[in-house]
Amino acid sequence: MLFYLFVSILSICLYKFAESRGKPLVFFIAILPPVLIEGLRDQTIGIDMQTYVVPFFLTLSRANDVFEVPELIDHSDYGYLYLTYFFAKYVGDLNVFLTFFAVMKLVPVYYTAYIQRERINSALFLFAYFMYYYVQGFSMMRQSLAISLCIFSLNFFFLKQFKKFYLCVFIAYFFHNSAVLMLYLPLIYYFGKSKYKYLFSLLVPIFIFFQIENIMESLIDSPLFTEGKVVGYMDSGVETEKTSILIAVYILFFGFFLFFRTLWKRIFSKDDSEEVVEGTVSDELQAESSTGELMGKDCEDDVSDLSLDPYDVYNWDLRYLMLTSIAYAIIFLLLASYIEVAFRMSFYMMNVAVFTMLILLKKEKGIVFDFGLLLLFLLHFVIACNHGNNGTIPYQSIILQI
Repeated sequence: MLFYLFVSILSICLYKFAESRGKPLVFFIAILPPVLIEGLRDQTIGIDMQTYVVPFFLTLSRANDVFEVPELIDHSDYGYLYLTYFFAKYVGDLNVFLTFFAVMKLVPVYYTAYIQRERINSALFLFAYFMYYYVQGFSMMRQSLAISLCIFSLNFFFLKQFKKFYLCVFIAYFFHNSAVLMLYLPLIYYFGKSKYKYLFSLLVPIFIFFQIENIMESLIDSPLFTEGKVVGYMDSGVETEKTSILIAVYILFFGFFLFFRTLWKRIFSKDDSEEVVEGTVSDELQAESSTGELMGKDCEDDVSDLSLDPYDVYNWDLRYLMLTSIAYAIIFLLLASYIEVAFRMSFYMMNVAVFTMLILLKKEKGIVFDFGLLLLFLLHFVIACNHGNNGTIPYQSIILQI
């Protein structure tokens, strides 16, 4: 556990140094330790290594061509299958494959931290990722890559560059089908324009909670998922992670704190400058969005009418996005004791909720809430490691002599 924690903190410190100095070489050095730790691990580190990573690699090494891949392995995550086939057939070294896979997972996360460095606490963002996903990703490799791509897609979503957002989600879907759930974000965006948006946020999670079994059964006939995968996820006896629920409740509390504080200011403020004008976009965002600073490059799309304002802490749409996402996450976490896939679904909603919370915290300069979030993610990591963290404790690597 301490080894993983040391690697994570070292990488974050190197990243912050590179961020402040703008040194490309240091960025490379920052990402190198977690990449090597993940890529050069033994085949026994991570439960799914023996479940599908090693078996798929060995099986696909015998494939004569790409057309034989779906015949050898009946699986719908084609992105992962064909990437595995390429490395198994033409490279033949599992650790090279794992290292390349680690790069694919970490680069989108670090790049997101960099281009959003003015909007969020990038160090806390990376720390949350390391504590929640990094080590666990040694096991759930397919979904961990899908999660990273979906995190990256948020950069486009907040700029209303929906084509690029859909493209990221589409690619993530072919590495883990659960990524299709990120499509809930555009729905929330459009429902957010309605005066009934909070009613929508309340009723949909309740409907999902009571109809989850019927929903899962209907997915069996859906072309989005294979029947074996859906059936395998049902009634699996997975226990709900209490620390994940604790983090979700903490985010929910923060959302209500902002909501009622803003309401208080609306009622009692005498200064017109403190009034909240729903749907108004700050001049600062219009200027920076037009020059592409939010994405770190020129923007091709017109974002002058952007309603999700990552600068304005009193923007009701941003709070609505956070509260709705965390409400979905809580429902799926509660359902995880009955259906395993519900726990996996919660990852995507949790990512959006944490990301939006970090945007609001940056504007608020909420050091207390920052510290609380940091402690909760650390607690989650410690407890997960005490329970083996998906077969990753203790870390072992013959190559690194650890």
